[in-house]
Amino acid sequence: MPTPPPPSVNSTNVRSRKAPLALRLAGGSIRTLGAVSRSAAAVLAEHLFLSPPRFPAPARERAAFAQARPTAIDSPEGRLRLWRFDERPVDVLLLHGWGGRSSQMSAFVAPLRAAGLGVAALDGPAHGASAGRLATVPGFARALLAAHAVLRFRAVVAHSMGGAATGVAVGRHGLALDAAVLIGSPATPSRFLRDFVDAVALPAGIEAALLRRLAIRTGLTLADIDITSLGPTLSGGALVIHDRADREVPHADAEAIAHAWRGAELLTTAGLGHRRILRDPHVVAAACRFVAAALGHPVRGCVTPGCLDVATQPGVRCERCALDAFLFDPHARWAPAA
Repeated sequence: MPTPPPPSVNSTNVRSRKAPLALRLAGGSIRTLGAVSRSAAAVLAEHLFLSPPRFPAPARERAAFAQARPTAIDSPEGRLRLWRFDERPVDVLLLHGWGGRSSQMSAFVAPLRAAGLGVAALDGPAHGASAGRLATVPGFARALLAAHAVLRFRAVVAHSMGGAATGVAVGRHGLALDAAVLIGSPATPSRFLRDFVDAVALPAGIEAALLRRLAIRTGLTLADIDITSLGPTLSGGALVIHDRADREVPHADAEAIAHAWRGAELLTTAGLGHRRILRDPHVVAAACRFVAAALGHPVRGCVTPGCLDVATQPGVRCERCALDAFLFDPHARWAPAA
């Protein structure tokens, strides 16, 4: 397999090219403060860079988590909210990305449970209902390790920053997994730092001070958490899923991760972007089939010819095909009332 070029840390994504006014104004404040105290400016820049947004869950996510049982676990990052869906031992942990929440992963719950697997979802540090105000990739990795110490899950399905943290937990901390599914995940956080620096027009001196603060906070450098540099220590099956139209994390990152992670499979989609990919039935089915196969559980396939989705029971249609039949097939629609 030819070696793909490493993702460029100088490229900027849409968020940095169209930096919000609030971010540009914050950059002005940081630069003004830097004229008086570079270290104080670096503190402000660090806080701004590591503060994730929090958004309310839409109705579809709240409905999917309505029957979940919330619990809490302790971690080096503080108290974390964990969601469990039954009393079975947890086989699979779902982990969201930056600015996300565990309910974003709700589409994976039903098919994984239908395959006979115990499922839990984690709100990362400073996200969802978990404690904290600042978040880092190493912090997410430590949260994942803390959850594993309690649950002993065997697989992770993770999105974006959650996927990067999974790679760090496996490659740097020795987390043993039978399967990891990384969806829309960056190979390195360097790009996002570069985007931030460009967006706020951070002077070189303050940028250097910011890097020192980040290294002190996490105990790691950016190079230490570059998944491509962890290749020799990445073990266990991996499925890397990425959309070519992802405007937040370039597809080249997926290629780099799949190349670095020995034996990893790469699944490329088109037109789903960075977040809608989490709700695509074929993506969900592919991820669930991969995990179920790695964990030795048979997967119940939809009986509709050509459909790859997972059914909730053997010998029946999946939810999507059942709805199509109900809407477009009069016989199927009226049969229950006969």
